[in-house]
Amino acid sequence: MNKKEISLIGICTLIVVLSIIIYLFYFATPKAFPNEELLIDSMNELFPSAKVSRIQDVIHLNERNVFVPFISRDNDYGISYWIWDKYQWKVAKIETRGEPEVWKFNGNVPANHHIVWNINPNDQLSHLDFYLIRDRGYSIRNDIHTYYPKVQMTTTASLNEQSYGVMPVPSEWNSLLKAVENIWITNQGDWLFGQVYQQDQLYIGWIPYAKNGKVFFPEYSVNGGGYINKSIKVEFLRILNESELELP
Repeated sequence: MNKKEISLIGICTLIVVLSIIIYLFYFATPKAFPNEELLIDSMNELFPSAKVSRIQDVIHLNERNVFVPFISRDNDYGISYWIWDKYQWKVAKIETRGEPEVWKFNGNVPANHHIVWNINPNDQLSHLDFYLIRDRGYSIRNDIHTYYPKVQMTTTASLNEQSYGVMPVPSEWNSLLKAVENIWITNQGDWLFGQVYQQDQLYIGWIPYAKNGKVFFPEYSVNGGGYINKSIKVEFLRILNESELELP
């Protein structure tokens, strides 16, 4: 066997090894999710301030994204985001508060977005109302006058049975977001879908309601700290005032 043949075999072997490594790191089917004890140990090691004491649930949003709500030793109701990354499960973000957020994965496609939350029972809320809103607007671009009508779509999440939850962005909202995307593609040509909320003033907000049916500020649920271990797309949702809405 001459040197040329040996070099060729070496290159082929290297390609095979690299292919296996790439497959295992990025395309292999995720292995079993860690048990509760391992989850608690991992979070407390990375973010000691979390003081995680109990895992409330393990919710698989898809094969590679898992939402894990928890309770701390200080009675904080927190949330954690787990992802399958480079052949292992990793906690991407930990928060000791549980106010609603939107977790975006698999690109900026609204159908893949999920609203997640874990409301502290000390706030004594009964339900959360989520809104997709676009405020009225008017713009002039290239001598073209455009009026944007008010958009307001809503959905409700009950807190009567459990403090935490996951809600896919409603399909009706997806249709609107997709329509807005198409409009901007037509008008601007070069389109980045991640700009849809800002460009067309579409945003998601929420209103917390107490058991007496009145709006109530959830002090326990919105205060806390956080730790980011891996880059993920999580969007903060602001609390709305009823005065911002169009009500019957």
